Amino acid sequence: MTYVPSAAATGPTLLGSESGLIPTTRTGILSIDAVDASETLRVTEATVAVAPGDPVPTGCDLHVATIANGVSTVQSTIHAGDGTTAALDLVGDPLASFSPASGTETVAIIVDNQTAGDLDIIADARGEIG
Repeated sequence: MTYVPSAAATGPTLLGSESGLIPTTRTGILSIDAVDASETLRVTEATVAVAPGDPVPTGCDLHVATIANGVSTVQSTIHAGDGTTAALDLVGDPLASFSPASGTETVAIIVDNQTAGDLDIIADARGEIG
């Protein structure tokens, strides 16, 4: 797993990536940040594929999720695996977004593997918090 916190990037760029084996029923975290109710996390570019660039199976999805007490709650889906598409160049304005209703929440970009087997994943996401 490779993790690059957004604070390491210049400006408001959110940058995160995940590569490697994600066991069945497990989640990989690309990026995690605190997002205030006055802010919106927006994902504008993303990639998700099964190594070496094969289609993402049904049950493996790329999400924006809140994290509380070790539990992730999906807030928005960036890409839902369908077994036919390797989502190598997703671009949108935005692809997905999230803004807390109040206070500050821990928000992550995650790959959720709910398939029957372990998957070797390649994923990244770019966007902003502002």
